[in-house]
Amino acid sequence: MLSKLSISNYILIDSLEISFPGGLGIITGQTGAGKSILLGALSLLTGAKADASMISEGADSCVVEGEFSLPNGSLRPLLEENEVEWDGGELIIRRVLNRSGRTRSFINDSPVPLGVLSEVGKQLVDIHSQHQTALLADSRFQLSVLDYFAGNDALLKECSDAWKLLITRQKELSEAEERLSKLSSERDYVQARYKTLNDAGLREGELAELEEEQKKACQRRIYQRSPARGAKYLFARGRYECGCFAEGSGATARKGFGLYSFAWGFAPEAALA
Repeated sequence: MLSKLSISNYILIDSLEISFPGGLGIITGQTGAGKSILLGALSLLTGAKADASMISEGADSCVVEGEFSLPNGSLRPLLEENEVEWDGGELIIRRVLNRSGRTRSFINDSPVPLGVLSEVGKQLVDIHSQHQTALLADSRFQLSVLDYFAGNDALLKECSDAWKLLITRQKELSEAEERLSKLSSERDYVQARYKTLNDAGLREGELAELEEEQKKACQRRIYQRSPARGAKYLFARGRYECGCFAEGSGATARKGFGLYSFAWGFAPEAALA
């Protein structure tokens, strides 16, 4: 049952708040008094189409809010499925329309998709007007009425609990299958890496040998680029006499020749003895 309706910045209504008593309530008025505007605002809570032209001139947004009291828990499974708190049968439905034409929907201050708002709202409000399908033609609503008069609340709760348990188990099964698939992929990857390493025939200490060999190769390239050319230059200038370098250039020549000889693999001490 609708107990309260609040409207802000909707067409010609700047601000309006109406409280409805229990039982039958009738709103009357002359043509143009705003009766249809009230129904139009109420229809927004049932998921009706909205656009920026509905916002009052000079306002940035329009807000329509309705408070409902539910005599039974027929909507509880739907609300809990969409993570909306069940507050003892009291529902506050709010819809906000912005100048961009976009809307936001809330049930008990929890944001919900427009489809959920429409499904909930149509079970709370049934607007009969020309060329508009009534909720009475909805098979789900017909079943809910039948269950209500048959007193099937306990049976419905049992069925709802079993359904939620089934959904939970299906989710757990899906997550377990996903983990199993991931572990299988990781196993195949590890096995492939192991086979690659095993086929390489690596032996203990081989890495240190390769690093040492690489170090010597780098040193040879360095000596070939600089000291080796310097030693060759000294030889070309006649600085090497009788197995030794001439006076005045001995230290430099010995160092250069030593590096040169190291680059080519023989001991400088033996060459300059």
